[in-house]
Amino acid sequence: MRLDNTMHAIEFETKIENGMIHIPKEYLELENSSVRIIMMKEEPRQSIQNKETLSSLLSEIKKRNIFKDIDDPVAWQRKIRDEWNERNS
Repeated sequence: MRLDNTMHAIEFETKIENGMIHIPKEYLELENSSVRIIMMKEEPRQSIQNKETLSSLLSEIKKRNIFKDIDDPVAWQRKIRDEWNERNS
């Protein structure tokens, strides 16, 4: 009968340089141990890179006048918030 080894999760952030993963000093006692590595790469957030693109998008929103039917913005916002709270409670 074979018993599986127990795994302990340890999390830290590091960089891969020249194919090497640098282990922080506090984990050096793990040297020569068998480990399972799961890498999670952070992706940079997508953002609007230039003012012209942002300006163009805002101009398009203005042209569409999407809020023209809202007489009382505060009341409208309260109504939307209340609907949201009702759905999520």
